[in-house]
Amino acid sequence: MVLSRIAVAPGNPEVLTLVGNLHLSLCDWQPAQSVFDQLLAQKVPNVEAYSMLSLGNIYFNNLKTPKRYAKHLQYAADFYKRILNKDKANAYAANGLGTVLAEKADLIKAKETFSRVREVSGDAIPDTLLNLGHIYLAQKKHPEALQMYQNYLNRTRGSGTPISSKNQNEDEGEVLQYIAFAYFDWAKQTEMHNNVKAAPADERYSMCIKYLEMAVKKFRRENVVMKYNLCMTKLQAANCVLQKADRGIRRTSKEIQEALDGLVESLPIVEQFLQWKNDGKKVQISTMTLNVFIAQCKSNIDAAKQHLDEEMKKEMEAAEVRRIRIDTANRERKKKEIEILEKKEEEQKRTEELEKKVCILFLFRLIALPQECLPIFSSRLRSSLISTFIHLFLIMLAIGNGENGQGSGSCRGMGRRGKGEEGGCREKEGKEGCQGGSARRRGCTCVRRRS
Repeated sequence: MVLSRIAVAPGNPEVLTLVGNLHLSLCDWQPAQSVFDQLLAQKVPNVEAYSMLSLGNIYFNNLKTPKRYAKHLQYAADFYKRILNKDKANAYAANGLGTVLAEKADLIKAKETFSRVREVSGDAIPDTLLNLGHIYLAQKKHPEALQMYQNYLNRTRGSGTPISSKNQNEDEGEVLQYIAFAYFDWAKQTEMHNNVKAAPADERYSMCIKYLEMAVKKFRRENVVMKYNLCMTKLQAANCVLQKADRGIRRTSKEIQEALDGLVESLPIVEQFLQWKNDGKKVQISTMTLNVFIAQCKSNIDAAKQHLDEEMKKEMEAAEVRRIRIDTANRERKKKEIEILEKKEEEQKRTEELEKKVCILFLFRLIALPQECLPIFSSRLRSSLISTFIHLFLIMLAIGNGENGQGSGSCRGMGRRGKGEEGGCREKEGKEGCQGGSARRRGCTCVRRRS
């Protein structure tokens, strides 16, 4: 459709704009520049500002051109300023000027510019979020930078419009690399404490590895540099884990095992890159860098194995100590429970003995009282009360002897009625029987057969 429109109206501003945008989406900078130069020469009011903005973006995206860095940066700034001179409310031009200020390391003014653009546009320009993230990262404000990058992903994900790359996946992959680098830089900064305050570095390296692995999957072609960065991050994370003991930070055998696994995975990858380099293939990493990495990785693998053995031995010893402590605590707990139970039983036994003594004392007092002291009781009633208390006392005595597993010796059980005998304690005649008044002194009342 675009080609047919070009054939019909080759100089039409709308057609040229479509062609220029097509080249921009493919990062074909030279053809895009030619198209927008042609549009700018036409001085069409509706497309003049857009042409200058596009040319400013083209120059800014080609700052890496050899020996043309300063010239391209100045051209980009000039185009952005020309737009703002005519329209101070143009947020896109202001955003472009902010990128130029950031490139010149004027971070304070650049941040002010991006913040103003964001305030005016309401996040309608996703590039502003990305640029603010870069500013925060340069200022070592890692949480703020990560928030800006994540906001950019949330704003552009699923929109279908690539901003910094040729397609949406690669655009997202580049931002994931920014996030990964922010975590890496944050971890390195944390490690500078070189004490217990460096503990969070391990987790931040893990987050860096996570986002780099996500980024690798976004690119269709083999990205040697990104994979090398992933291997380097695993090497640095392993160093961090191995140095925990010297920094006074607690570590586990699981952490060391994960660090060792990362090193074992990284070594053959970098060795493959070195092989490609020796075979004459294009690898954007120097031979010396690859050799240094391989030497460090092998050394760390040996160290990690030794640390793993030591840590596993410590954990086994600690587990044995914990088991002994638990067993000791359980024994102490059971011992206390037994002591409490024995104390309760002893208390109950003392209470029962006291009750028996009170009962005996009451019976003795009741029997010893003369008749005139109990005028309200008849003789018959008095005998009945005495008989009842004796009966209850014998029951208590029998229960107490049953609990102790002992017999009475002089009283063998409850009395039986029948054959002219009253209830009570019946004793055998002879040596086992009660002897006169001694029976009462022993607390046993003999019931004699009636004649």
